[in-house]
Amino acid sequence: MQPDMLAMEEEGRLAALQAEVDTRQLAQKARAAGLDQDPVFLRRMGEYRKTRLINLHRAALARQYESTEA
Repeated sequence: MQPDMLAMEEEGRLAALQAEVDTRQLAQKARAAGLDQDPVFLRRMGEYRKTRLINLHRAALARQYESTEA
């Protein structure tokens, strides 16, 4: 018997939606508790942003230098 792909897809979407809702609720509660003003959080967030920017730049450079058949 073949699995019902549509049912599996719907279950996957519902799980992803619930995970997103949970994440947003946790973030909202953290902001309400003032955790977004914590010095450690702010320092780590700054480090994350720098790292993310560097990684995006590296990816762009790598795309420029990808070899072609020519």
